Amino acid sequence: MAELSEISIDVVQWRVEDVHIPPSVNTLADLVASKSPSSPYISPSDLTCFAVRLLLLTQPIISYEHAGKCYCICGIRTLQAAKTCLKPDDLVPVHMIEKSSISDEQLIQLAQSDLYLKSFFSMFARDPDVLAQMYNIIGKGILKHIAPGHHTKSKFAQDADYSRQRVFYERIKNDGSDSSTQPA
Repeated sequence: MAELSEISIDVVQWRVEDVHIPPSVNTLADLVASKSPSSPYISPSDLTCFAVRLLLLTQPIISYEHAGKCYCICGIRTLQAAKTCLKPDDLVPVHMIEKSSISDEQLIQLAQSDLYLKSFFSMFARDPDVLAQMYNIIGKGILKHIAPGHHTKSKFAQDADYSRQRVFYERIKNDGSDSSTQPA
């Protein structure tokens, strides 16, 4: 079997309804989502189709084909968002791994690494200072375009289980730095 870094991937189009999550990977994804200290800030149903298309580019679905079916092993949350927001017949880009070039153990390793690394790195966004900086960098306009209803400072902070005051204004008193602009 090839090393994970040597596996070739082809990008093909699949109908979103034809991409499945293997039960063992889905169980692991559900566990990570339920136990993660930084569960997703917003539901996939809050995203626009534009946001889902961005997710498909930035956090691709990685799958393999077995018995004529496509099974997602990485990008599970992206797939869940696509299934929620897109039409069942919509085509989505899927990064396909040739099943014969990878062992079952390597497939599980990929799925586990994907879930762990995404959960681990999302923990950095739990810090109120980081959240304020993210909001200022991303901007209200983009947030309004990709997740309507989650673009205000109040809702942005609430989605991370903080008050607007805690994220955007306490830093000014504590260290004199300004992580925010005037209230929106």
